[in-house]
Amino acid sequence: MKIHYTFCLTLAALFSACSSDTETIVTSVEEIAARPTAVDESLFPVDDGAKELRGTAAYKLRALLENADPAIGNSLGYQVIEKTQYQEIKEFTDDLVKECANNKEKYQKIFKWIVSNIRYSYEGTDNNPYSVFINKTAICQGYANLLKIMLHSQDIPCILVNGDLKPIGGHAWNYVCVDGTWYVSDPTNNGSFLMSSLSSYTHLDPYHFDAVLYEDEQFVYNFHDKNLNIKTVKHSSEKLVLPYSIGGYKISSFMPDCDLPGNIRELYIGSNITTFGDNAFLLSEHDKGLEMIYVDPTNKKFASENGIVYYKSGSTFSVCYIPAGMTRVELKPMKVIGKSLIFKNNSITEIVFPEGTEKIESYAIEFCPNLKVAYVPENTVIEENAFCEVHSEFKIIRRSTTGIHHVTM
Repeated sequence: MKIHYTFCLTLAALFSACSSDTETIVTSVEEIAARPTAVDESLFPVDDGAKELRGTAAYKLRALLENADPAIGNSLGYQVIEKTQYQEIKEFTDDLVKECANNKEKYQKIFKWIVSNIRYSYEGTDNNPYSVFINKTAICQGYANLLKIMLHSQDIPCILVNGDLKPIGGHAWNYVCVDGTWYVSDPTNNGSFLMSSLSSYTHLDPYHFDAVLYEDEQFVYNFHDKNLNIKTVKHSSEKLVLPYSIGGYKISSFMPDCDLPGNIRELYIGSNITTFGDNAFLLSEHDKGLEMIYVDPTNKKFASENGIVYYKSGSTFSVCYIPAGMTRVELKPMKVIGKSLIFKNNSITEIVFPEGTEKIESYAIEFCPNLKVAYVPENTVIEENAFCEVHSEFKIIRRSTTGIHHVTM
């Protein structure tokens, strides 16, 4: 059962009436909004004239690979295989291609062997490349995995790609570089196409692959969710500035696949970044202490205010990402605060909802164990369980322009 207390107090009296946790209360939401930010606009990366990747995902990937070092296909990527298993496949492949005169013939021989000897089957299928080699059954992932290992054993660059086979759905295939010429290779469906001939493989829609496209002193880059992506931040100062381009192409996404360095407190994003992926999931998984994110005002997809990133569409804004290390969340005006706006956050202690917030829906704020105070306009509707699994001393402080406050405990 909730206990409600109503006070007609000055702010000073309110301090004395409540616990010491409320000592950080400011005088008004308007005062919070007017507070200067610490953004250093000189840090935003500038447009360096890099090309923007446009068109289909296959077109984008072709452009990137034409500009990349074929050696990016020399790694094993995501493949997990024991040395003895790899050696067994290599010895078999060595024998298979021993009569071949060049790499093109080797590629064609290996491709044909897989097409002819592996049977497509879901039942009891293990797509590990060695299991496919031994059992001779696989789905598309297994076909692509084995082709990669067999070509790797012959020092022929090969990349494993995941995406869609139109109109069927999820699929796996390969891109293979033979003496400088890239082929799009689909062993599951006996398809091998020159990468330069886009019209011949429009049914293959690549999303991402297992190779590193570029690497410099600070970052690692790949092709992920149809974008040139920053996948790894190797080191940084407390202020991380994402680069504008790499290899002559504009970087369009930031979806890290490993933890960000723990010392980073501020993130600066230029006009080039257009996605963090679905619900910024990878960023949230690997953000270990960001406190503020700043977005270049010229960015057409995102905006930032008080360190929070918003999607923008005309004059409409919706929350994209709240940094994991932010303790005080000061939101932009939004009519409705929907379910799971903030979910599983251990850092937040205070939230400010500005004037213009009409409703906070059930479970809008959930599993925030250190959240102690929410500042809510007097006329905002708060649905039942709008604040769920928060601190045991959590308070809702109702604000009004009259200076009269209501505290809900």
